[in-house]
Amino acid sequence: MEEYLKVRKEWQKSDTERDKDQKDPAGIRRYDNIQYGPDQEMNVLDLYLPEDYDRPLSVIISIHGGAYVYGTKEIYQFYGMNMATRGFAFVNFTYRLAPEHGFPAALEDTCLVMDWISENKDKYGLDINNAFLVGDSAGAHYASLYSAAYSNPKYADFIGLKINHDIRIRACALNCGLYDPLLLVKRDGLDNATEYLIGPDWKEKSPDYLCTANFLDPSYPPVYLMSGTNDYLLPQLEPFKKALKDHGIEVESKIYGGGDPEKAYHVFHVDMNNIFQKECNDDEADFFRKHVVS
Repeated sequence: MEEYLKVRKEWQKSDTERDKDQKDPAGIRRYDNIQYGPDQEMNVLDLYLPEDYDRPLSVIISIHGGAYVYGTKEIYQFYGMNMATRGFAFVNFTYRLAPEHGFPAALEDTCLVMDWISENKDKYGLDINNAFLVGDSAGAHYASLYSAAYSNPKYADFIGLKINHDIRIRACALNCGLYDPLLLVKRDGLDNATEYLIGPDWKEKSPDYLCTANFLDPSYPPVYLMSGTNDYLLPQLEPFKKALKDHGIEVESKIYGGGDPEKAYHVFHVDMNNIFQKECNDDEADFFRKHVVS
C-alpha cells in the first residue's frame, strides 16, 4: 500500500477516536455539506454560526492540516464550532488532496471558498471586510502561502491564483506549521510529503516557491504564530518569525506547554480534550478581535 494511503487510514482512525465523545456545543447553528466548487466529493464546506447575532459576523476560514495527503472538514468540526462560540462565523472546508491533486490545487480550492463567502455574505450575515485565516501543520503552510498570494500579486500570478480581494484578510493564525518544506527535508530526509505535493521530480523543479519567506512583503497580514513544546515542527517557528519581522510584518508568537510540555503536541489546539487548547484558541480569538476594522 502507498504510504499516503496508510497515513489516511491510520490518521482517520486516530482522529475519530479523539473526537468520539464530542458533541455539538450549545448555541451554535451549523450548515453542512455545502457545495462550493465543481468536485462533488472534495469541494464541500460547513459553516458554523452563533445562534443569535444582530450584526454581520467576522469570518474565520480554516485550512485543515494532514501532511498534504489527508484530512476533511469532519475532523475539524468540533474545533470549528468551539471557535464559533467566541462570536465568529467559521468556515470549515474540505479540499482536494495530494498526490491525486498536486500544488496548487488546495489553494485553488481556497480561492473558490473565498468566492463562495463573497457570494453568500448576505444570506448568512458574514462580514467580508473582517476575515481571518487559520491553518495548522500543512494547512498552516497553505494559509501562509495564500496570505502571500493575497498580499503579493506577483506570487499569485506566478502560481496561477485569482484572489478575491472583496474578502479582506485582516490577520491569520498559523498553528504548528510548516513554512519551508525544504528545511524539513534537509533535517529529517522526509522527501515523501514534498514528492506527494509537487510530483516525483520535485528536486529538479527547484520548489523555492513553497517557501513562504521568499514572497513576504510589508502588506502581508498580521500573524499569530504558535507551536507547542512537544510539536515536531517547532523548529520551523523561529526562522519564519524572523523572516516576518525582517519584512516589517506584525507577528505575535507563543509556544504552549508550560507545566506539562508533553501535552503540547502537534496540533493540540484542535483536540477539545487537550489542557492547552482553550488557552491557545482564546489567545487567537483575542488576536483576531484586535484586528477587526469597524
